[in-house]
Amino acid sequence: LFRPLLNRRAEARARRPRPKPAPLDLKPGEWVEVRTAAEIVATLNKEGKNRGLVLEKEMLKFAGKTFRVLARVTRIIDEKSGRMLQLKTDCVILEGLACNGLNMRKRLFCPRAPYYYWREAWLKRVSEAPRKAEQEKAA
Repeated sequence: LFRPLLNRRAEARARRPRPKPAPLDLKPGEWVEVRTAAEIVATLNKEGKNRGLVLEKEMLKFAGKTFRVLARVTRIIDEKSGRMLQLKTDCVILEGLACNGLNMRKRLFCPRAPYYYWREAWLKRVSEAPRKAEQEKAA
């Protein structure tokens, strides 16, 4: 599902310029909805990245669900080099969403359970918190 959709979208994007979405400037505590898989894939290049940030296949299962922003990410450590990297563009982590590695053979069960990194282009701000039943269903 993911790869064919990504390839079709990449071919279509190569023929037209991509609009750059307006930044949301999300703050911790704000509620967001994860965009649909098609909307997210439309923002990716051939390598499945948006401005260098990879979309993990596992993240697509959260499409259409609502979550709270936990924090903005401005720095990360490159695990290969050990260097601290400054992120110059928007990146956030969402409350309760961490890698479990169930769909990735390389990271089976993700023992460290790192948070997923989200581009604001993959999210839309919602005005209010979801009802408790909806929130429990999303997690």
